[in-house]
Amino acid sequence: MTFVKRCDTPTLIRCLMEAFEYFGGLTKTALTDRMKSVLLEMEENKPRWNPRFADFMGSIGVAARGGLAYTPQTKGKVERTVSHEKRELLGRDQVYRP
Repeated sequence: MTFVKRCDTPTLIRCLMEAFEYFGGLTKTALTDRMKSVLLEMEENKPRWNPRFADFMGSIGVAARGGLAYTPQTKGKVERTVSHEKRELLGRDQVYRP
């Protein structure tokens, strides 16, 4: 798990490169969240990707797939990990506010 101070596209790309290196290769597809550093908007059920993100994914040959809105079951393991780490690092009843 990597902690970062920014959620911008260059930071995301750096983290993805580190993850692919850690796991020893690339995936065919990557399920993404709907954050602005990845997905700008949906136009007629088609994603309009952030251009920097799309260029990066295209250059490494990985297809991006946007997660559906309000469907946590599609990425539940990740969401559960985030909740667990927040509880462990910050305590059960504390909320982090930058």
